Amino acid sequence: APMAQEHPPARAYAAPQRHTRAEMASRMHRLRRAAAVGGGTVCGLQALLLYRQPSWRPAASPPPLPPAGAGPGGAEGRHPESARRLSQGKAAVVVGAGVAGICSAHRLAKRGYEVIILDPLDGAAATGSSSAAAAGGMDKLHKFSTSSDWAKMLRQLVPFGDGFRFFYVSWPDVVGDLFFWRWLARYASESLFASSTYIEEKKAQFLPVVEWGIAETVRTMEEVPGLLAASHCREAGSVMVLGASSGGYASLASGEAMSADEVKNFEPLVGGGPEARFVVNPECRIGECVSFTRHLAAHCEQTLQIRILRRTAVEGFDVRGDRVAGIHTSRGYVDVGDASVVLCGGAWSGILCDMLGFFCPIYPLKGYTLLVDLEGGPGLQRLAFDAAVYAVPAGPRLRVASIGGLGGWDVSVDPSIEAAVRAEAEKLVPALKDKIERSSAVAGLRPFSADELPLVGRLPGFSNVLLNTGPGHTGWKCAAGFAEILASIADGDACASVPGMALLDPAPRLGTALTGPRLLREARTALRTWGAPFA
Repeated sequence: APMAQEHPPARAYAAPQRHTRAEMASRMHRLRRAAAVGGGTVCGLQALLLYRQPSWRPAASPPPLPPAGAGPGGAEGRHPESARRLSQGKAAVVVGAGVAGICSAHRLAKRGYEVIILDPLDGAAATGSSSAAAAGGMDKLHKFSTSSDWAKMLRQLVPFGDGFRFFYVSWPDVVGDLFFWRWLARYASESLFASSTYIEEKKAQFLPVVEWGIAETVRTMEEVPGLLAASHCREAGSVMVLGASSGGYASLASGEAMSADEVKNFEPLVGGGPEARFVVNPECRIGECVSFTRHLAAHCEQTLQIRILRRTAVEGFDVRGDRVAGIHTSRGYVDVGDASVVLCGGAWSGILCDMLGFFCPIYPLKGYTLLVDLEGGPGLQRLAFDAAVYAVPAGPRLRVASIGGLGGWDVSVDPSIEAAVRAEAEKLVPALKDKIERSSAVAGLRPFSADELPLVGRLPGFSNVLLNTGPGHTGWKCAAGFAEILASIADGDACASVPGMALLDPAPRLGTALTGPRLLREARTALRTWGAPFA
């Protein structure tokens, strides 16, 4: 019989391995954790190696000046103006010459203070500051963000689709900025995750402060010679154009509905398509922030004990115990002595507070303003706005403001954004199209507080440091009111007549500077020191 051939044993069929629901959940949890660790590591490395430290300093440093007097380190490094010491009476050093800083100095000087103002730029409301790009409306409104606003903002971030994008985020500038992410978390807690009841209660408490603050600003205009005319302040009324788009300035509508024919009688130059609806407020007041700030600054220097040290950037504070004894600047050391220090840094307030060990929930919101020269011709008589742009008549020119951008401390003008704002302005006021095309644009950084409330009061832990900053969309029209509150606190006056003043106290709203610029600055210094022997 033939021999039987040997065959390899048949391979047993292996059924696919099945995982339980618990095993799959555990595996997905490990994957998410690995992704989070990897993403956090990449973000951290970018923050340490690529983060651009925002500077409280002008773009071009001034030429060095000869030292004068004797400072902590001898004659070297003393600021020239420090030879003129502050008086032994009431005195203050104000950091920042924007509208908040100038108004604070003015109110302090009226109470008998001698005031020195330190500013990194060329003086009051210089180009790049929030004051230089402020729109100019003085309506008795204040908008708090809600969860519905987040939905609108997220739709604006979608890179596809047509239409004007009022809101944008420059991701390359913020992805490694831990200060931004900390601010964003605080902002989300005050808007996205806040209840409607909480937001309405906050609004009800703050609106009386807004009305009182506007009244104080108008009173300042009336008291200072020539300030009312220089600010182009008057009761003008406003017209809101409601179209297909929403969000942006469209959320600020208040007043009565009006037909297209009635609007033409109220403001002949305002545009609007066939589907447009109009809301009119005849009691709205307007003014120009930059002219107000510069005229008030000139008045302060000429008639009050106030000196402005221009192109003097703050680089650090000399802290001794619970006091700031001196300030290190780009032009030398400024001896504070027994004076108070008032931080009015606007969008840079977070940087200044970081130098003192605090996290201040202020982040710059970049805005654009077109300066339209009317060339002696007719212009708008009312404040006019829609969801995209906000047009305010300011004497011989028209100011058209727009855009809310998050992207660090860059104040350069993006030509593509400028063109988009110009196109929207031409839709709102088509009669001025030729003049709008010839307009120039400026960009400024508004101090956007996470809870959309200003921070006015003493810095906790310091006996001589006060803060007056934010928020960008209310700061200018209430600037004199907030300055009066600050001056009353510096003088020990409770200022109990102002309702809702407790909302402005910065003490419960500040944090410890753990993830801000100071930590990153120290980490980069340590890395450079560690790598020096191998360089």
